[in-house]
Amino acid sequence: MWKIITLHRDSQSNGQWKELQSTFETAFAAAGMPPKAAMYCNRQFDQNEVVFYFSPAGAELIRSILKRLSAEDGEAPAAEDVTLLVGHNDAQDTSAMT
Repeated sequence: MWKIITLHRDSQSNGQWKELQSTFETAFAAAGMPPKAAMYCNRQFDQNEVVFYFSPAGAELIRSILKRLSAEDGEAPAAEDVTLLVGHNDAQDTSAMT
């Protein structure tokens, strides 16, 4: 199951977005850069929020943080709707990661 976190744009100023991505990058590297682990964000930013998507393998890497941030279960996002933030280039094919 994919995990989804929605953060308000004002979270950027307090570092929450950067912390989330940095934590994922660290966990991703420490785990040996698993091929199916990836973090995405929505391509079209809403005025008030940004949505982050974590593949099932990616979500396992930072499970406790996602729980603390009340991540929701969801489906894989459409590849054309997201931008890869952390992961392998071939992980852009989100349909292959469900």
